[in-house]
Amino acid sequence: MKLLKASVTLFVLLALLACSAGCTSPAASPAPGTPAPVPPVSQAPAKTLSTLNTSQMLLNVSDYPGTVTLVGEGERNESTVRDWMYDAGWNAGYARIVQKNESGSHSMIWQNIAKFPPGNASQIVDWQVDGLVIYDARDPENANKTYTELPVPRIGDKSRAVSIVEENDPEPMYMIAFSRYDVYEEFWTYGTATDYETLKQAAVLAAEKIQ
Repeated sequence: MKLLKASVTLFVLLALLACSAGCTSPAASPAPGTPAPVPPVSQAPAKTLSTLNTSQMLLNVSDYPGTVTLVGEGERNESTVRDWMYDAGWNAGYARIVQKNESGSHSMIWQNIAKFPPGNASQIVDWQVDGLVIYDARDPENANKTYTELPVPRIGDKSRAVSIVEENDPEPMYMIAFSRYDVYEEFWTYGTATDYETLKQAAVLAAEKIQ
């Protein structure tokens, strides 16, 4: 009887030892032809903040398509910012104006850049464009102007564009607004459809400078 009990005890101990060894040993290699499991890839959090000052992200004269001359530039302060932009968290801004030197065109290009709290810059794009094509267009003082939203390629995180045509003025005004991270930018010019194409190219280049 003692021999039988000892044999059972030894069997249980061996079984527990085998289980313990199996639980702590490395996983068995996959059979030939079986793909190895792919470890999950951890994604870096999406970038939401730029790391440069607004003046550092402006287009330089040499960045523009074609030849341009610097007309003026300067840091913007609260007195030069619309109230609703300031209420949305505007905290830094800069502006630069250049003039095209191409034959037959002396149009100017205005670049305005500003920073907002994360998430607000894209809202500013909508507020600016809707403010023009909806609210300004309804203002009786603008009865001689036609506001039209234009197609524009995806620039940065969000982009929209508008043309403003005034009666008896052969050169429309064009505006492109876009956002990237916490940065909001506007580009303005007047002239022909060719000038609008130049404006789109400039806006694309400007978005690439936001870091």
